[in-house]
Amino acid sequence: MNLAQVEQIVAQKAFPDSANPPELISTHSSWVILTDRFAYKIKQPVHFSFMDFSTLERRRYFCQQELELNQRLAPDIYLDLQEVHDTEDGPQISGNTGNVMDYAVRMKRMESSKQMDILLDQHAVTPPQIVALAEQIVRFHRKIPALTNVIDLDNWQQTFNDLNVIKDIVRQEEMPGTADLIDRGVQWSNRFLEQHGQRFIEREKEGWVVEGHGDLHAKNIFLTDPPVVFDCIEFSQELRQIDVLNEIAFFCMDMDALEQPDLGTIFLQAYLEQIPCMPKDEDRLLFDYFKLYRANVRLKVIGLQDRQAFTEKDTRQWKAQVTTYALLFQNYLTKLEQVF
Repeated sequence: MNLAQVEQIVAQKAFPDSANPPELISTHSSWVILTDRFAYKIKQPVHFSFMDFSTLERRRYFCQQELELNQRLAPDIYLDLQEVHDTEDGPQISGNTGNVMDYAVRMKRMESSKQMDILLDQHAVTPPQIVALAEQIVRFHRKIPALTNVIDLDNWQQTFNDLNVIKDIVRQEEMPGTADLIDRGVQWSNRFLEQHGQRFIEREKEGWVVEGHGDLHAKNIFLTDPPVVFDCIEFSQELRQIDVLNEIAFFCMDMDALEQPDLGTIFLQAYLEQIPCMPKDEDRLLFDYFKLYRANVRLKVIGLQDRQAFTEKDTRQWKAQVTTYALLFQNYLTKLEQVF
């Protein structure tokens, strides 16, 4: 499907359930249609180095993966898989006429005022809520089995170094300092993995690698009672099967990016009290490396956004986001360079 077809669905309310005007949200990889009771998520036909939704069959498969994987942490939100049909009146979600042209994951619509990023903007997130969130992640990590034969250092190196894909982009946008920073970070990471890569392997043998969420940040959290964590990574087994330190580092990095580092500290302490996953001094260094890696991921995802339809304001906001994560990446890297 394309954006015009999705907009047609919204304009014609071509889906079950909608009394009020629906809302359309676009991300770098999907379109989400919000109705009164549901959210319908349709994958964009994109193909990045880390994500491939380019064919109908792949989109169907990854919609099913998204449904099944997210039911682990959010079973009451993720409901079912809906077909999108090509009818005489245009594309329609659900129904039984016309050929299947795409798929949508149907979710229960949550109260947006409870979304953590919105509450953070309002300075309305409390330490007890963060502790409850940490406890939710602890229960999740305890429930899922440990994995073996997952960590591949060559793949790790390639994944980190994939940040190179945005170098030409930031240069074109007259951000040469960010391109230089990427070179510096990649070179440092290569040296780090040569010296500390064996600890990654050891931690897998100790049972710290799991089939996690993979995308633990504020926009994917509702601070209800109990908290709900949604939208895990479905498109890459490699990015989802990770060390628990990598998982929680993402959340702590996100709190740093949102200028709420104290909340990240509260989360980390609450998690470690129940799952002491840093048995060696070297593990603290790995945790800081994972924060660097997570800033790397956010920088890359933002850098790869399709800017063809951007207004001048959109471009300014995009540059501001790139700058935010580039500075965070630089701060983490500088800290790590001082100890290694």
